[in-house]
Amino acid sequence: MSPLLIRPAHSADLKRLVELTLHVELFRNYGMTESSALSLFETALSDPESDVAVVAFAAKEADSGIPGKVLGFAWFLRKGAFGRSAYLRLIAVDPAARGTGAGRKLLEHFEGKYLAPHGIFLLVTHTNDSAQGFYERSGYSRVGEIPDFIQKGMNERIYFKPAAD
Repeated sequence: MSPLLIRPAHSADLKRLVELTLHVELFRNYGMTESSALSLFETALSDPESDVAVVAFAAKEADSGIPGKVLGFAWFLRKGAFGRSAYLRLIAVDPAARGTGAGRKLLEHFEGKYLAPHGIFLLVTHTNDSAQGFYERSGYSRVGEIPDFIQKGMNERIYFKPAAD
């Protein structure tokens, strides 16, 4: 398998970012549509407080034959948590690319940029056990829960990873 690379997202990636977002059932359950996702990413790419990156195979991937195909993305807000800490706004990986390390590579990339000095926050829906396990294995701790925050009947679990001492 080809090595993974991280690069900044740009407007040519918009269609793929929307596609990846709509692959996530949870985002669709929250009412995300093609037009709302497109608007969201257009705003993110022009916002100086946002940092959106994509992960792709560095070289031609044998199965798809598509060099540099975007496998996933992550969107961080530099000081999106309390005006102090970085906040993971969205992350998604193509279901066909799960298990390749793409999500971990994205998370590690942003941790290298934003973990110090004030840590990183993120939210995970209470029903998303696989995401909770992923973040816990990555050193994040559950520090709270917000009921009905994004949608009535859905609780968002707050996770935090502090900067290393």
